[in-house]
Amino acid sequence: MSSIENLVANGIGSIARYRATLLLAASLLLVGGASGFGAAQLRGVISRGARTIAIATICPSLEEHEYGTLAAMVDPAPVAPLATRPFSPRTFIAQLRIVDQREGGVTHCSWRPALLGDETTSYHLLLRRPHIPVSIDLLVVLRHEPDNSWRISRSSPFTSDPV
Repeated sequence: MSSIENLVANGIGSIARYRATLLLAASLLLVGGASGFGAAQLRGVISRGARTIAIATICPSLEEHEYGTLAAMVDPAPVAPLATRPFSPRTFIAQLRIVDQREGGVTHCSWRPALLGDETTSYHLLLRRPHIPVSIDLLVVLRHEPDNSWRISRSSPFTSDPV
């Protein structure tokens, strides 16, 4: 084979390898982008599931008077101007027990999102207590934590005093 034929053959082979490399790189970029989008979607699904579990835990805690469980779900971060003092689980539990003595313990609790749509962090709890003739509508706000858990904001008025 002459040197000119050899250069032409190597040049065509180089162009083919170059095209194959570009095609592979573009394919990897597309797959990487799709997997990143999929991962973001998965994080959203997991977060919504964790939020649903958090809100669904509140009603049984109220109905069963398991106020320690409820206190453990409260985000201790202050919420100005409503709750600026340090959060005290002991005080929170005592406040709930005082409400139970005055109005009777919660006998029924249900919840629904405060807003239509899937991204809400506010929920209405509908409570029934024996000494109150009408249902009580309580707005509960959940906060998304850095560890991807959901906790009850101290702006949620479980008693007449801030949490």
